Amino acid sequence: MKMIMCETLISNSQLATFLLSLVGGGSINNLSAYVTNTFQWKRDRRARLTQFLSVAGEWRTKTYRSAVPEKFMKDFPEDIARFGGAYIALEPDLSSPKRDNFHRLCDEIISMTDADVAEMVGATPPHLKWRGRDELLKRIEAVIALFDDEKS
Repeated sequence: MKMIMCETLISNSQLATFLLSLVGGGSINNLSAYVTNTFQWKRDRRARLTQFLSVAGEWRTKTYRSAVPEKFMKDFPEDIARFGGAYIALEPDLSSPKRDNFHRLCDEIISMTDADVAEMVGATPPHLKWRGRDELLKRIEAVIALFDDEKS
């Protein structure tokens, strides 16, 4: 009888050890999965931010260097669609106050029509100014400036 009780105690002790390792191991695995998931989300978010800033920066440079409205306007629908795709991909990653401002600024860009961007003021070439391009450039720079603190 003592032998059976001793075996039962050993079995119970082994069972308890097994259950503790299972629960403990599960907690460690869950913690490990959580940490891995968090790092993956941050890496993906950083990649989307980098992609967005790349698209916006490239478009800003193209806008700034454009001297011929007709050529710029030919590419405008494709450029705005590319910007819109990058903007939509990044928006869910942002926290509420920044997201609201980002959304507003991006919508101001997306809502610009071809006529808005092509707008010229002045009578003759020496005094002719491409106001639409300047306004688009100002809006793109405002969106990029939102992320000045995250560029490092």
